[in-house]
Amino acid sequence: MIAQDTTAFHRSRLEAEMARARAAVEAGADHARRTGGTMPKSDPEDLEARLWAQGGYWAMLFCIWFVFLAPIALLLSVWD
Repeated sequence: MIAQDTTAFHRSRLEAEMARARAAVEAGADHARRTGGTMPKSDPEDLEARLWAQGGYWAMLFCIWFVFLAPIALLLSVWD
């Protein structure tokens, strides 16, 4: 595979791909300079996804505290 990559045909094809990619990047940079370079506005926040994430946060907190407190409560309940 390495020998194939070093042939003149593959090198010229790679150089052509790099030239096309470089031209596309330069065109994008020129367009950004001409238009002021502002980013497109992001989508509005999905409230349902935010609520789901917040519920997951509280569930995780509950599980962590339960794991910490359950052994202590068990020891206190069997302590004579």
